[in-house]
Parts: sequence; structure tokens; C-alpha cells
Amino acid sequence: MSNNFGFYITKLHVTGLNSKTAKLEFSKGFNVISGLSDTGKSYIFACINFMLGGGDSPKEIPESIGYSDVFLEIKTFSNKTYTLNRKLIGGNFKLKEIEIEKFLTQGVARDLKSQHSSSNDDNISSFLLTLSGFGETFVRKDKNNAKRELSFRDIAKLTLIDEERIITEKSPVYSGQYTEQTQEQSVLEILLTGKDAKDLEQVEDVKVYAGRIKGKIEFADTLIKELSEKLKLIEQENPVEKQLQLQKRLDELTMVLADSSSQLEKLGNEKQLLYNEINSIESKGLLQEELSNRFSLLKEHYISDIKRLEFITEGEEYFSQLTAIKCPLCGGDMDKEHYDCIIEEGEKSSSVMYSIEVELDKIRIKLNDLQSTLEQLNIDKQERESNLIILRRQFEIVKIEIQEKIEPIKSATKKEIDSLITELSLINEKDVLKQQLDNYFVQKNQLEKELAIKPKFGEPTYGIKYTVFKEFCNSVENILRKWKYPNISTVNFDDSYKTFDLVLNDKNRKAHGKGMRAITYTSFILGLMDYCIDKDLPHSRTIILDSPLTTYQGKESKVKSVEIAKDMEDAFFIDLSAVDSNRQIIMLDNKDPNDEIKSKINYIHFTGDKSNGRQGFFPI
Repeated sequence: MSNNFGFYITKLHVTGLNSKTAKLEFSKGFNVISGLSDTGKSYIFACINFMLGGGDSPKEIPESIGYSDVFLEIKTFSNKTYTLNRKLIGGNFKLKEIEIEKFLTQGVARDLKSQHSSSNDDNISSFLLTLSGFGETFVRKDKNNAKRELSFRDIAKLTLIDEERIITEKSPVYSGQYTEQTQEQSVLEILLTGKDAKDLEQVEDVKVYAGRIKGKIEFADTLIKELSEKLKLIEQENPVEKQLQLQKRLDELTMVLADSSSQLEKLGNEKQLLYNEINSIESKGLLQEELSNRFSLLKEHYISDIKRLEFITEGEEYFSQLTAIKCPLCGGDMDKEHYDCIIEEGEKSSSVMYSIEVELDKIRIKLNDLQSTLEQLNIDKQERESNLIILRRQFEIVKIEIQEKIEPIKSATKKEIDSLITELSLINEKDVLKQQLDNYFVQKNQLEKELAIKPKFGEPTYGIKYTVFKEFCNSVENILRKWKYPNISTVNFDDSYKTFDLVLNDKNRKAHGKGMRAITYTSFILGLMDYCIDKDLPHSRTIILDSPLTTYQGKESKVKSVEIAKDMEDAFFIDLSAVDSNRQIIMLDNKDPNDEIKSKINYIHFTGDKSNGRQGFFPI
């Protein structure tokens, strides 16, 4: 082996709060987990499938109640160790490049989506495909060569085989969905040849093709009809006379258009002037309204000042009529000194009153001027509002004149002019129209020929050659011979679309009984892995088989197969016990190898008995 494609499983843990961890350890080469039914073997298979991207959570069994997480440790053949974690209820994954025991305490986990994505590599499928040696790989989806990206679940169908599928009468390549058979054949082609559908040219679906051609024919018919009618009208009349009539009408309309454009420009200017004048008056009105409000406040202040000063003068008049016995200033007897004081204060009081009178006169004059200003502002306001009514009315008249008269005339005139120009162009381009009509007839004729020829289905650019199938069949035949398959002489491959399966001694694989179908299915899967390893082709190099030796009889029971002889069973174990360390096979079955084989492989046995050895997958 010149490359390190693939990985192998080393540990499986199922954990839960307050629950003892259920553990298994695996190794390279052959691993056998045996035991009676209901000891957890199918649950182990479901957990591994679940951790390799399977969508369905393992079905809950009584022993799994209380458990919440699954951990899977894998190693690559280039000696890298990874641990994956996923909740049992489903969802996305967490990944660390670390041993399983250190997952919860060391390192930063990388989140991986559970669904494959062509736009983002952060998903479990892309991670496992990369480990298996697959780069950007495309699967052929259908007979028309539609493509999609390879998913690891495509590979899992050929590496994880459950107890029901291993006895199927269908091809090991087919899952049972008819619509997916082309894709599943393409996956086998990728594994056997290393070549994908990336370069395949997609072919249009027959119905889509027919619909598209018919649509083009209908469109061509529409154009032919329109051109034919136009040419018919042109040819019915004298082209020269018709051209003169159209030109005359065009000249008339051009004058009407020029006149309406001139009127529209004139009215537009008038409308703009009125609009500017209205804005100017409204702006001036706002300013004068503000002045009027301020002058009104000032008037109130003047009136308040006059009332205050008048109150002071009235108080002085009343005060002067009083007869004082005592000195009004100091309260003493009216001797000469006090009398002089009164005279002095009286003179001062007379001076203050005079000043007040002077101030009153000034305020009254200002008040009169202010009143005159307010009256003038009110007159201006009335004139302004009267002017605005007139201007707005004029503005509306001009606006209506433009919208309801001039613009409709101009629009209708332009529309008629465009129509006339089109007619003139048709008359002048009669020869051109005839050439176009001829071209459309030619195109329609070609399309009808294309419609009569059904498109071929897409064919794979490479396909699986006979020599490749033969080498693969040789690999399967070698395995069956080692297993002492009875009277095996030839192994071939029927590559017909319906069968696509092994042919053993000229007898289709599905024609055998359940036990032999399980054995031959297993040889197909292991032979495919051997072939890929021998050819250095990408492969996961890990195979998980559920009950290849114990025939599945239904959901409730498994019974020993009567088809598989004891010497064949022994040969099966002997051969697999000697597999190379560059691959891994995990087998879950009711059958046990002999003691000598057990010592050579990783052997785990579930007794189903609490008092004898390990009872099952989940600890007691």
C-alpha cells in the first residue's frame, strides 16, 4: 500500500449523567462481537452508523435509558487520532484531534454539521471523505448526467451492512430506491475506477427538451403572423401614396407638437413666477406675523409700566393731604430741626414725582407709535391675504391649463407621431421585413426537425469496463474460495441496469437462500475493499457487518442458518482472522469462532448472564 487512505475505529463510549459508561475497544484487523440476542449488538451497530453520519438516532432500549451522549474514537492509517461526540437525540457533531478520555478536559472542539454541504467543509461527511482519500468528487444522478457531490453516506452503503440488508435479494449496490440506482452505480464506478462524473456533459431531459423546442416554435409562429399581417397591409395600398399621406400628417402633427411645447414652456414659466411670488409673500407674512406678536408683547409691557407709574403718583397725592403731629421721618416732636427735615424731604418728593410724570409722557408717546405700527401691520396682513387669494387662484388656473389641456395634447401628438414614424419605417423597410419573415420560416423548419429527433440520454464518459469488473470479480472469487463456498467455479458480474450484481456459477446471487446471500453479500463488500486497497484507490477501509453468519428471520428472531456448513463457517473465521493491519472488519453475530481464532483477533463476547462474564454492551 503506497497511501494511507482510510481510518479505523478504536473506541466507542456511550455516557449519561449518573450512568456508568458503556465502552468498547476495537483494533485493526478482525473484530468479533458475539453473543445472544438482546445483549446490545444491534445497538452498537446503530451507534457506529449514527456516529459516521447516519441520520437516525439509535432506537431506545431499556438499558439505554439515562444515557445522552455517544463518543467515537477513530485513528487514521497515518497515525492521527480523532474523537467525535454527538447527542443521542441527534444533531450536529463536535470533533477534537485527541484521545477519547481527554475529550471533555482538553482542546477546543470543532463543530461539524450532520448534513453534507457542497459550499462548506465543516460537516461530518466531508471530514470522513477526506480521511478516506476522496477529494472533490461528483456522482452521476440520472440518465441525463445531472450531478451532485459525493457524500460519505454513499460510501457507508458499501461499508456498514445491517442484519436486514445483508440478506437482501437486491444488488449490494442498490438501496432499494429505484430513483437512486443510477447514483448508486456511479458510486461503485468511482470506487472501482477512481473516476467521477465531474466532466460529464449534462443532457437535457426529453420532456424539458420538447417543451423548450415547442415554445420556440410557438414564438416563431407569433412573429411570422405579425410580420405577415404588416406586409399584407403594406402591399394592399400604394406605398408611394401612403408614404405621402403619412408624411403630410406627420408635418401637421409636428407643428401641433411645436405649438403645444411652446405653450407649455410659456405656462410653465408663468406657473414658476406665480409660485415664487406666492412663496415670497408667504415668507414676508411669516416675518411680519412674528413682528406683530412681539409688538403686542411690547404694548402689554408699556401698559403695565404706565399703570405702575400712575399708581405711584396717586399715592403721593393722598399722602400729601395727611396732617402729621409727629415727624413722619423720625417720629420725634415737630421742633425746628424736624420741620427743616420735612421741608427737605418734600422737595425731594416733588422732584421724584416730576420725573415720573416725564417718564409717563415718554411711554405714552411710544405706546401711541406702537399702536400705529400694529394697525399698519394688520392692514398689510389683510392686503397680503387678499393678494395671496388672487395669486393662488391664478396658479391653479395655470396648473389646470397645463395638466388638462396642453400636456394631454402634447402626449397624444407624440404618441401619434411615433406611430406614424413606425408606419413609415415599415414602408421603407419592406424588403427587410420580407427577409426577416424568410428567416423565421427557416428557423421554424429547423426547430420542427429538432423536435422530431429525440435527444439521447447522457452516457458516462468512462463507465466500468469489463476488465475492471473481471478483476473485481476475481477478488470476490478468491474470498469465496478461501471460505470454501460450495462448488464455486466462476464469479461474474451482470451489469444490466436492473440486476447489477454478482453471478455465481452462472446463477444470479439473489437466486440463493438467505444464508448464502449473506455470505456472498459479505464477499462483495470485502472484495470491493480488497480491490480498492490493491489499486491504491480511496476507501474508508473499515467494514461493519451485522450478522453475516446468522440468518435474520424477522424483527423478533434470528435462527441458525441451515445453509452454511460448519467447515465453511470455520473457513470464514480463519480467513478473516488473518486480514492485514491496513484495514478493519467489525463483525456482530451470534456465532463464535473457536478458541484458537479468538486468541488471534479482538474478540468480545456478551453472555446475557449477569453472573457470567460481560452480560452485554451496557454495564449492569
